[in-house]
Amino acid sequence: MKITYNGKTVDLHWSYRVHFLFENATGYSIDKIKTTNDMNILFYCVFLATLQYNKIENTLSYFDFMNWVDDNGNDKIFIQFNEWFLKTMTQQDELSKEPDENDKKADLDPNA
Repeated sequence: MKITYNGKTVDLHWSYRVHFLFENATGYSIDKIKTTNDMNILFYCVFLATLQYNKIENTLSYFDFMNWVDDNGNDKIFIQFNEWFLKTMTQQDELSKEPDENDKKADLDPNA
């Protein structure tokens, strides 16, 4: 998902930094998200992590971020973010799965 901030377009970036920022902001982990406000805070944390990853200076507080969304007519961006988040979590789940026995055998047998 691409967003433009201060004239720069960046792809949102998922990393453990997001987990740390979210837990610091809320006091609980991402797997405890229950409310729309939680998702908004998560979006802000992903935004911050992306800026940090891309070495872009951030000057927006959470409330400034919400104003930026409102002022730029970006209310639909939250729907896009939710879709991006679900897709990202699905990909993360797939990457973390243990390979089944057939995959393990194929990795060990160069002729398989």
